[in-house]
Amino acid sequence: MFREQAKLYNRLQFVVDILVTFAAFPIAYWSRLHLSKVLPSSLDVLLNPVLLPMAQYFWVVGLAICCWLAAAATLGLYRISITPSGWEKIRIVLESSILLWLFLGFLSFALKLDLSRPLIALFVFYQALILVIIRLLVLFQTKRKSLTFSSKDCRHILIIGSNAKARKMGNLISRYSDWGLRIV
Repeated sequence: MFREQAKLYNRLQFVVDILVTFAAFPIAYWSRLHLSKVLPSSLDVLLNPVLLPMAQYFWVVGLAICCWLAAAATLGLYRISITPSGWEKIRIVLESSILLWLFLGFLSFALKLDLSRPLIALFVFYQALILVIIRLLVLFQTKRKSLTFSSKDCRHILIIGSNAKARKMGNLISRYSDWGLRIV
């Protein structure tokens, strides 16, 4: 029961993360187009003189999705056996975004690619921001929901035993209390 529900939640989270990453790029591209209007003219020289059409950056988005998902999975964001808390998930999202920023920045520098570095920074910033906001909303929603669960919405679980295995099972179930599981 736990494993199936956790797999479904992780798949949904995985798909949402991919969609958010795709959505963050057009926002970053639009911001980079209008960045010269916001910055003082003395800082305008730091921007790349040419911003390529959006279609020429799609390979960067594909590479970024692969890199970010690999970093997030390696750091344990999509693990089923150990469910990280909401704050741990936010930390993993931020660390994965920092790794993505470093990777894309290094790639553009090492291969001497004609990529806009402010565009890369804005892309990673918006991606991290949106993913953190989504996880904060989920965290606050589950906290609010767990405070207002009525007894008919909860599944009460009685663990019989006092050995280490029973305590381990109790700790496991208590990690899923936001799903409406209560230990009697």
